[in-house]
Amino acid sequence: MEKFIYIQKDTKGVVELDIALGEGYMTGSSWDDYLQGAWLLLTDAQIGFAQANSGASHREIFDMQLTSPPAEPTLSDVKSSALNQVEQTADSKLQELYPPFVIIAKAYSTNEAENAAYFEGFNRTQQSIDTFRFAAIAAINQAANREAVNATVDVFNSQIAVL
Repeated sequence: MEKFIYIQKDTKGVVELDIALGEGYMTGSSWDDYLQGAWLLLTDAQIGFAQANSGASHREIFDMQLTSPPAEPTLSDVKSSALNQVEQTADSKLQELYPPFVIIAKAYSTNEAENAAYFEGFNRTQQSIDTFRFAAIAAINQAANREAVNATVDVFNSQIAVL
């Protein structure tokens, strides 16, 4: 008995029928038809591809070609991303603790003792953040693998969190 094997965007896998779909069904032959909701009758080659690649997507079955998984980021990409994250986290933490508008207001304040204490605290905090930041940057640049990069970022984040 002949089998009719279709794909349709609202179904999973292939649909195997004993009879061809009639006029009551929207059928087509192109990928654009498929995107519009049409049922596509597979060719023998497409059926063979689907059987040989059980996890293939409809697009892969239609094209009879498996798509490559996205490439893993290189260690250089991971390091670059981690360095950006460290810089952004450090800057955000300093702004969280010492908002720029407060710094400007303090610069125009006449209470010199209060201002001196405020800016002394600001400078100590900035030095701490910079110490953590530079240590993280050095460790990231020396890291030999992703795990070391991720561990360094985790340590940096925990150091910054306690400030």
